[in-house]
Amino acid sequence: MPIIVLKQEIAEKIAAGEVIESPAAVVKELVENSIDAGATRVEIKIKSGGLEEITVTDNGTGIPFHELRTAFERHATSKITSLDDLNGVRTMGFRGEALPSVGTVARVTVTSRAAGCLSGGRLQVTGGRAGETEETGAPPGTAISVRDLFFNTPARKEFMKTPAGEMRRITDIVITLALSQPFISFSLLNGEKQVFRTAGNGHIPDIMVSIYGNDVRGGMLELSPARQGISGIISAPHLTRSTRRYQHFFVNNRIIRSTMISHALKRGYKGLILPQKFPLAVINIHINPEEVDVNVHPAKWEVRFKDENKIYSLVTSSVEQSLITNIPGGSQELYGQQPAGQNDEGTTLNTLKHPLEQRYELYKNRAEPNPAVPHPPAASVGGSRNPGPENHSGYRDYPEIISMKNNINAQDNNKLFPADQGRYLGQLWSSFLIVQREDYLLLVDQHAAHERIIYEDLAAAYRNSKNSNNMTIMLAVPLKTEIPASWREGFETAAARLQEMGFSVESLGQNSYVVREIPAVLQNIFSESFFTEILEELMEGQEIPDAETMEGLLLKNAACREAFKVNNYLADAEAEALLERLKNCSIPDYCPHGRPAVIKMPRSEIEKGFKRG
Repeated sequence: MPIIVLKQEIAEKIAAGEVIESPAAVVKELVENSIDAGATRVEIKIKSGGLEEITVTDNGTGIPFHELRTAFERHATSKITSLDDLNGVRTMGFRGEALPSVGTVARVTVTSRAAGCLSGGRLQVTGGRAGETEETGAPPGTAISVRDLFFNTPARKEFMKTPAGEMRRITDIVITLALSQPFISFSLLNGEKQVFRTAGNGHIPDIMVSIYGNDVRGGMLELSPARQGISGIISAPHLTRSTRRYQHFFVNNRIIRSTMISHALKRGYKGLILPQKFPLAVINIHINPEEVDVNVHPAKWEVRFKDENKIYSLVTSSVEQSLITNIPGGSQELYGQQPAGQNDEGTTLNTLKHPLEQRYELYKNRAEPNPAVPHPPAASVGGSRNPGPENHSGYRDYPEIISMKNNINAQDNNKLFPADQGRYLGQLWSSFLIVQREDYLLLVDQHAAHERIIYEDLAAAYRNSKNSNNMTIMLAVPLKTEIPASWREGFETAAARLQEMGFSVESLGQNSYVVREIPAVLQNIFSESFFTEILEELMEGQEIPDAETMEGLLLKNAACREAFKVNNYLADAEAEALLERLKNCSIPDYCPHGRPAVIKMPRSEIEKGFKRG
């Protein structure tokens, strides 16, 4: 279809207002044009985070010589011609605003040779002004170079991140585009350095490995093929992340953002993963274009479904069925026997015989073990995870608390809290501790309180280790890990910061690294999942924090990971020992992340509630 300028009545129906606010937005628009042009190979080259130069080259159908200038006019497109076309859009682009918007804020050179033509054309556009089209030799397809982005809008340039930060945003966009188009080979280069490359063989798991590393190999499950209208892959319950950034959603191969689909995905796991964890996923909804409105937002990130309940149910049931069918160990081990008269296809997670906690316990032991350390656990760091007769929670406790518990007379609740300081009354909902004082009650969040205790102990131990020769400890088994492609830019800075803190992180080439040494204070806490969580928080922020901020981040995460959790029963002796330790903290009222650990309820307010005030 030729490029034409849309009639006014059609243009007015489009959610217009395309604004190029970042280099990543430029990359998205140019690559989507390559996809619509039928390309099977797309190469993206970036310089200085895209602010200096972005070049996208494809082998698509190309732009005819006489249409190059038209392509840079507003509302000029080859994707739609009538209002009816808006009701069934099947292409990535259709508004005719991307190229004009880019050309307005940059110096653009487009070189293209249309299919069947012996020569191509070249056009330069600077600040919205197009030059004359020149005939030139060129391979089939299109190459668009965008230089000096925002050269004529310096105010917008002030809002850009560092080149490393912008490169991470670009990498995230290209990753999502590559997952949406598995039959297209994508190549992303930062300068002359290749960030990642996909084969274009249509195999999504191969793309996941090339993007996220070998850590995901073998951990991805295909969505149940029996479900019509959906395809993709999800991670097994042991493979999760602490953010939703590893979830990619598409409608008819179009990238979308949807909290509804994310919620439906999480619901499908129903207790197989912890609440604060999120599965990896690539989910593509195949739907009649007339049942979805893609003309909602100028950036095309959002869509509106005619029947959201249908889509929600489709995603949830597909995830459930895939977990039942494909999870390691088989459905019998995790889910028990199927009800009589129901086959595999009809079985859902609602028929499981195990409560949620048991289901998770069955699976969590498949996660990777902690790397071995050459010495027994140090008393200054923590005790055993194995719950004994005085440790009902199952979480690691501090030796001071253990020793205090062993010396407590369970019949004397006032031993730790004499009348003038308060008296422990009991545990509420297996999550909060109640303390009575003379004229008020205290409600103590057991997780936040324990987190504060552990954090202050770890911080003191870490400070002491920095002043001695025992700051680091060598892992008996080095930890090998692979980072996602989007982390590659800037990871060396993060590795240097980690080195200052006592980690030894060495590159094995490309995206592979090995950890040989860790801070001694973490020897009983460190694991691959803990290290991954730290890296996620470091690399997915705005900038790599300084060493001091990183130290706080590391110790806070360690404390949170080790603290008693909510919905965990504590014996009276455990609770009293915890409260006694909390009183001795420098900041007992708040956890290290700033959440309240203690809430005060004055007696006067309680009496007022009973109309006694």
